[in-house]
Amino acid sequence: MDSDKLKRDKLIQELLSTDKIQALLNAEDFYFDRARSLFLEFKSVQIDNELLSDISRGYNGKTKYVDYCEQLSVDRQKQVAVLIGKLTAYCDDKAANKKEWNQYEDKRVIARAGVWQTHWIKNLVEYKLNNCNSDTVSSDSVKHAIKYLEDPDSGLCMLSIGHRNDLSLFLFGEAYNEIKEKEFIAKLKGYFEQFSILPKNSENLTRVITDVFYSEEMRPLWMLEKDETKLKYIAIIKSYQEYIQSSEYNEFFKWNAVLHYRKTIDFDAPSFADNFKEAIKKNDRLIYQNLVTYMKTLGQYFPDFQKEVILDLLNEHGNIDVKDRITEFIEKTKSKLQDVKDALDNQNLSNTQDEGAVSAYLTFQYPEKYSFYKARMYDALCKFLGRRSKKAGEKLEHFWRLLEPLKKLIKNDDELLEIFQTVHKQEYEWDQTSMIAQDIVYCYLKFIHKDIPEELEQTIELVTTQTKKMHLNTILYGPPGTGKTYNSIIYAVAIIEDKSLEEIEQDDYHKVKNRYNQYKDNGRIEFTTFHQSMSYEDFIEGIKPVMDDDENPDVKYEIRDGIFKRICFESKFAKLNLDEGDSELLSFDNRYSLLLDNIT
Repeated sequence: MDSDKLKRDKLIQELLSTDKIQALLNAEDFYFDRARSLFLEFKSVQIDNELLSDISRGYNGKTKYVDYCEQLSVDRQKQVAVLIGKLTAYCDDKAANKKEWNQYEDKRVIARAGVWQTHWIKNLVEYKLNNCNSDTVSSDSVKHAIKYLEDPDSGLCMLSIGHRNDLSLFLFGEAYNEIKEKEFIAKLKGYFEQFSILPKNSENLTRVITDVFYSEEMRPLWMLEKDETKLKYIAIIKSYQEYIQSSEYNEFFKWNAVLHYRKTIDFDAPSFADNFKEAIKKNDRLIYQNLVTYMKTLGQYFPDFQKEVILDLLNEHGNIDVKDRITEFIEKTKSKLQDVKDALDNQNLSNTQDEGAVSAYLTFQYPEKYSFYKARMYDALCKFLGRRSKKAGEKLEHFWRLLEPLKKLIKNDDELLEIFQTVHKQEYEWDQTSMIAQDIVYCYLKFIHKDIPEELEQTIELVTTQTKKMHLNTILYGPPGTGKTYNSIIYAVAIIEDKSLEEIEQDDYHKVKNRYNQYKDNGRIEFTTFHQSMSYEDFIEGIKPVMDDDENPDVKYEIRDGIFKRICFESKFAKLNLDEGDSELLSFDNRYSLLLDNIT
């Protein structure tokens, strides 16, 4: 027996003994009994073929499917449309309204097929119109889901033909043949006979097999990567080995941030909000600052809520997959946005938490498993590997999946690991594979290949020093809604009060804004928006039309100072302790006349 098979079988044996698989083996009920009940109801429900066809024809995916169902006027049609939606919610991770329609606590689904809702509807309608003949279904993934629900003993939760082909090559050395589907599944079950597993409900056996091969440990072994991908990763590892030993390498902050978090975090601390704030303190370049501020604000005003969502995100021991935990964390923090706006008396906030922030929290807690993420790094990696990038909400998990073959190479590269340890000058207490993989990709694409453009950060770069004296000419930049106005209030108050940003940020934001408004009322702060209609005349000086009075309606023009010129004069008055009535002393004509008098 070859060594690869020995390792593979040993890993399978270990996976079969995990709590998750053991719970499935000991379950007396069919794992997808609710899905099958809905499936049988769908098969037996009576509906006119024209009404059934209209369900598919009428839905184009541009509106929420649940809203589409609600607007259907024929009761039976609405009933069947909802039935299709509920059935789909047990079949696919991306199904519409899954949170409501999937009644399982862990929201289990047959597969992460990623089939569009319109395709599920079209194919299920097609199936019923053709007397429930699964062979007439055009989508392979939907057809495989139907066959599994029809007969779990001879069906498989692995819906993708591509995955079936990869697995067949991995186990049996031959390509998958759809015509011989039952033979392939029988061979899979036969392969597992050596492990002597006896599920209490025999219908759960193929689910056990699927879970084993889709496990995080097993999946990288059989999911085939293009040779081109492997060669590209080997090439960038070589480049990284040279770069990390150069004076240009400066990514130690990532490891320092994790070390600080692990040393600081205490989930039983009297004030978890303060503890978490301190634990993630070294987040520079890892989390956008407006997102850090939002999380701090949650801890300040809603500490119980903050702790709950963080613990839920970091809970690796429950039944909820990390993908669902990420989605739930982002949605829950977003749901608190209005409360945060009200607490800060700032209705302009829009950003809450994103996948980059989530990746940081998970990496801080589990650096051996997860890695830091930025959207532009992900997009550049997809471009580099020739992969299509995923839509928002799916990018982070896809990024981690793209790193899997690189991680496999890293684990077997003793030279790289030795260089890494030499450069970092210490041994870390966790497995470095995930963080090194991210470091390789980021350094190569950003500094070596230079394929990541200079980022327009989604928040403000804190470019001032941490001393009391600040750079006064500071530009806060970023897309709309990322906190420029919000943070400009902190900057303005810090400058006027001759304090550091950290000192001002420690104050309650509501109090800071009150001081800001007072300074503004006193003329010490001027706020303006630069838009397309603002001209030189508005900013420096210009001619403005005026009306003399009601008796003389003729329009006249006078020179008026713009906002910038006015600020300059007001600052000069303040510096010389002059009143505005003394402005003639500072006029150009006046000073020029004095100069001529002195000359003559």
